[in-house]
Amino acid sequence: MKSTYYTRKLKESRKEQGLCIDCSKPHSTGYLRCQECLDKQAEYARKKRKKVNS
Repeated sequence: MKSTYYTRKLKESRKEQGLCIDCSKPHSTGYLRCQECLDKQAEYARKKRKKVNS
């Protein structure tokens, strides 16, 4: 099977356990990711938008 299948299953399992889907740390943000991973994702999205728009 492909790695995307296993990644999807791993993230589903972490979600069911109430853990961050990226790093497995407990989150209290009300999202699927902890605050640290949310910040990383936001920074990545900012850089990508900046690159696409320039």
